[in-house]
Amino acid sequence: MRRLFLLAACLLGLAPALAQTVMTRQTTPGGMAYQHAAMPGLRYQVMHLGWKDVLRLTDTADAFIPLLVPDALAEGPAGVGSSVFSESLEDLRAGFAITAQDDALRLSFHAFSSDFAATTEHIAALLHAPAFSPRLFERLRRDARLAAQHNARSAENLAHAMTLGSLLAGHPRLPGLLRAASAYDA
Repeated sequence: MRRLFLLAACLLGLAPALAQTVMTRQTTPGGMAYQHAAMPGLRYQVMHLGWKDVLRLTDTADAFIPLLVPDALAEGPAGVGSSVFSESLEDLRAGFAITAQDDALRLSFHAFSSDFAATTEHIAALLHAPAFSPRLFERLRRDARLAAQHNARSAENLAHAMTLGSLLAGHPRLPGLLRAASAYDA
């Protein structure tokens, strides 16, 4: 009963903001289409971006590359460094998350409404010129391979691998989905 009361209180608190929500289709200066949900009653602004097929690779030996993208982008923009990039977002009370799944890359970021434009500039710099080098690529590949070896020893991961293997036997994306250590050796 207590949970139901808390849920109702939260929903009632959001009701005015949700009632003011207006969805519009817009386009960035670079030509990317997106939907904007204006919620003037909320203190935070959030943007979710997604790129479909950006990680679809023709060579099955490259199946592990989408698994490295989030860590590579977390290094921040070129010439800035991950710690400076993180601190600048902290100063703006902003944050971001990057996920990669098979053929799609998703980026989400949030900030207070008053700092959203500045946060957007930081994220745009990251997307325009990420700090990526062959040395970083090799470190991420090595770390991911070691993590895959470690994770392959758990009963849960072994069961998951057996299930996926039986469902998707021979599928070219299977090594990437399983995050098998052998996928990182190509």
